[in-house]
Amino acid sequence: MTPLAGAAQGVSGLNLPSGWSYFTDGSGFHIAVPDGWTYQLIGATHCFRSPRNARTLTLDAARDPAADPVTESRAEESRLAASGELPDYALIGVNPVPLLNKAADWEYRYRSAGGTARHAVFRWFVMGGRAYALGWSTTEKAWTADLPKIQMIRSTFYSKRSTPSPQSEPSSSGP
Repeated sequence: MTPLAGAAQGVSGLNLPSGWSYFTDGSGFHIAVPDGWTYQLIGATHCFRSPRNARTLTLDAARDPAADPVTESRAEESRLAASGELPDYALIGVNPVPLLNKAADWEYRYRSAGGTARHAVFRWFVMGGRAYALGWSTTEKAWTADLPKIQMIRSTFYSKRSTPSPQSEPSSSGP
């Protein structure tokens, strides 16, 4: 996909590098996506794929904001590991993300159907009263070079929705 008509390269002061544009589905979030990637909506998951290699970017916009991201990520990890869906699946970790209120990273390695070593990470987080799972998958060989892209996508993602989730409301018990 080339940038959609009217796609922005800068929103609310967040300017993207050349070759990237913001994608939104109209529900209030904006995510940076490389220009030229294909797009498909599968259920509530937005799937973007590079036409030149095996990189994928996904955003599941239907996670439960009341759920604990670490607990839910561990449950999904257990389900995936038990399913055998990913050959040579190896967990790197499921960990809370420091400095973020409700977030967890789930990182793992596996082999594609063709035998290529792959590396993936999913960040489950709550923002603007909604919960998202943002994923990136690439070849193991490209992983280190892709880290700045992953960080840029995470740092420029935003949601306009302002309805707080019950967990993000101020506590009456004090600090």
